[in-house]
Amino acid sequence: MRSVLEGLSVPSADYYLKQAEIASRLALAEPDPEKARAMHVLALELFDKAARTQPSPPAEPTMPPDIIQRQ
Repeated sequence: MRSVLEGLSVPSADYYLKQAEIASRLALAEPDPEKARAMHVLALELFDKAARTQPSPPAEPTMPPDIIQRQ
């Protein structure tokens, strides 16, 4: 039996950023303050997801102190 989620991938940071931008623009265009506030919250949540989805930069390799390097 095949899984329902088989073949689905995790959205990228770019996907979340585009969705957040759309939500923020919709919030600015919404005349109802309650709906605008909800769209702003959604945009912030999507920006947060984008930040958490982006890979962290690789750590700098460190050399053990007992290795002598050439000059």
